[in-house]
Amino acid sequence: MSAEGRFSTQLQKLRLRTVLVVLVSVLLCVSHAQDVPTFRAESREVLVPVFAVDGSGKDIPNLTANDFHLFEDGMEQKIRIAMFHGDIRRFDDHGASFSDVYSDYSTMAKWTTESSLHIRDDHLYVLGYTPPASPHGSCHQIRVKASHRVWALLVALREYCNTEHSTYDPFNGTALDRKMEQYAGSGEIGSISLVGKGGFVYRAPEAARAYFVLEFPRGTELQNENNEPDIGIQLLGLVYRKDGSIAARFSDKNECLPLRWVTEDEFSLKVATAECKAISPYRYEIQFELPPGDYEMQAVASTGTNFGVVRMPLKIEAFDGKQIAVSGIALCKRFHAYESRPPDASLATKSGLGEQVIFPTQMVPLVSKGIEFSPAADTRFKKTDPLVAYFEVYEPLLASQTPPKVQVHLKIVDSKTGTIRDDFEPVDVASYMEPGNSTIHISRKIPLDKLTAGAYRLEVQATDSAGGITTWRSEDFAVK
Repeated sequence: MSAEGRFSTQLQKLRLRTVLVVLVSVLLCVSHAQDVPTFRAESREVLVPVFAVDGSGKDIPNLTANDFHLFEDGMEQKIRIAMFHGDIRRFDDHGASFSDVYSDYSTMAKWTTESSLHIRDDHLYVLGYTPPASPHGSCHQIRVKASHRVWALLVALREYCNTEHSTYDPFNGTALDRKMEQYAGSGEIGSISLVGKGGFVYRAPEAARAYFVLEFPRGTELQNENNEPDIGIQLLGLVYRKDGSIAARFSDKNECLPLRWVTEDEFSLKVATAECKAISPYRYEIQFELPPGDYEMQAVASTGTNFGVVRMPLKIEAFDGKQIAVSGIALCKRFHAYESRPPDASLATKSGLGEQVIFPTQMVPLVSKGIEFSPAADTRFKKTDPLVAYFEVYEPLLASQTPPKVQVHLKIVDSKTGTIRDDFEPVDVASYMEPGNSTIHISRKIPLDKLTAGAYRLEVQATDSAGGITTWRSEDFAVK
């Protein structure tokens, strides 16, 4: 067989053996346990996700607590077990195939990969145990063993720290977290190219839902204890108030580990590693609640030995809910038809494991007229790139007996000279309105063909026929 034929055969064979690790490593007390409803009975639980496969590389769907032994600092713990499936959405944008893999660390985050390769949606076991009493801030080592039914066992969580943290932040207090914080405070930008952008929409008066988008090189190799191939990236985000205090933080991790089977040779391992690189993500998006204010977000990406840091400002203006207002502007290169779907009941079983399908219902997509828009982290556009501005208008008078007409006005300004380069006609937004909804979800295509290379600012203002008028909201972008 030719080298090309052998490569193709090995690739098909290893598709079932390349593991996209959808490992939940959520350390949370019961007060934060709404995301994982199976584990609620105990006052405190540590959740340890494991991925188990047999000798042929297939996941094992019927393991029980008797098939696992879990140790904290060498002492065996009594465990309970649940089984989950990951949530993966596939779609096409501009002729390319993408997959959104919703994070198992948080119900308000997702990873994106640009690939038509198959990404497995496997069984994931979550072992829950009540940790022994320990001093606040102390950290403890976790080790998991499995029965002879399991050929390979991947464990996401190897250290548990008795610290306070939210469900966005499962690594708070761990060795990984401390290392990432050192990178963040180093004052250096590091060697990993990291691009980020923040934005917001209003959720209610004086309450906003902020979103942060990060993009990074795909296919980077993580450092690990056994020097085995491991493709992925680790993230830490810190949101600072104007006074320097931390308003919010998040941590997350994505890994694809090409397993080495006894019957496989080094060539096979290289094929599996290549496939891991092909399906590794290049983008991460997370949402969380923030009140109005001036913020700076600092995000750190790490592979264990290398890191990258990016900083970005975010200003959320006050909103009292009594007069017309405009959200932040999301500049988007990518968009596709929105598909709202309920959990797939066919994936659930009647096993005693309490198998569930996790769907991130708390992450709210940016949808206008049935199209879902993805905010761009890199707001530099080629003339041939599609550019769509997504924003929301809030008009409380729409609930009155005589709702007003609402218009939006957009213009493009040269950032360097202040010259207006394109002044668009005001647009009546009646076609964007939904009955009974005072929030208007708007998307407008922005033409770039007449703009020369340079830095620009898109400005948006909303008015109503009752005399209401907003300040100009703006967002910077560049044309290459």
